[in-house]
Amino acid sequence: MAKRRPFYVARERGVAVPVYKYEQRKKGKSYAYYTVVDQSGDTRRLLTLSDPEDAKQKADSVAQAIRAAQPELVEYDAFKLDITSALDVLKPHGLKLLPAAQLLASALGIVNASELLSACHYRKQRPGKPITPRPVKTAVAEFLARHKVSPRRQRTNTAYLAMFKQQFGERNVCDLQVLDIKDWAYAKTWKERTRNDVLGTVSLFFKDAVERGLAASNPAAFKRKKVKGGTISTFAPEEAERILHGVDEDLRAFLAIIFFSGVRKEEAARLTWTQLNAASRACRPPGDRWPCPSTRLRPW
Repeated sequence: MAKRRPFYVARERGVAVPVYKYEQRKKGKSYAYYTVVDQSGDTRRLLTLSDPEDAKQKADSVAQAIRAAQPELVEYDAFKLDITSALDVLKPHGLKLLPAAQLLASALGIVNASELLSACHYRKQRPGKPITPRPVKTAVAEFLARHKVSPRRQRTNTAYLAMFKQQFGERNVCDLQVLDIKDWAYAKTWKERTRNDVLGTVSLFFKDAVERGLAASNPAAFKRKKVKGGTISTFAPEEAERILHGVDEDLRAFLAIIFFSGVRKEEAARLTWTQLNAASRACRPPGDRWPCPSTRLRPW
């Protein structure tokens, strides 16, 4: 049975009072009457009126009375468009507004709002392969053992992840959120360049964790502050001379090679006597570091 449409609706800031029109025949004549439900008092009353204008005025007065008696009513009109649009979005999925809101609230208790879609995509791409809970301390140790980098970078990564593990070691990788990482990183007194480097290492760790099913998303992959590069200057000859006169004799040869040959300190530390040519006053950095050793002669 189709729902009867109202003849008129009185609206007063969130309150709606409909007027319904009815027709009946009596002794061969057709009569029309109008009904208004009055809920402005303690009891519900059904009012019947014969004149349509009187019915409209009565509905208006009832709506005003209800509004005056209940000032806490939500002004529905202010949210009508949002509510209607939300219902239209949910209709193809067979969900009503309240169950959808409850479902979303439960999901946000598990995954951050910015990561919810990523988590859903991850789940869809890995059907039947749920996320494996694993403590951060265990996952960090496995990552460091598996991640092959230079010895120097390995020491840096180990130091960074040791601080990360100290803070979150007992928590599961999949439970960490963006705010957890941000609060930890920005509570430190690091310079921006150091903070970015630490977060880059942590992000690399989470990227590996996502690939291995230990996390649904990477909470360390948020936008970080850009660090402006500083001006790089060189020592003047007189500055280098003062430095060489001020250090221990054991360090002078090492620093002289760095100052006047252009090799890096790591390369200078690995130089042997066979790589130094006293006659031509040139040195050649270790050959395994340079694809074209012949082009890397350095005067000293």
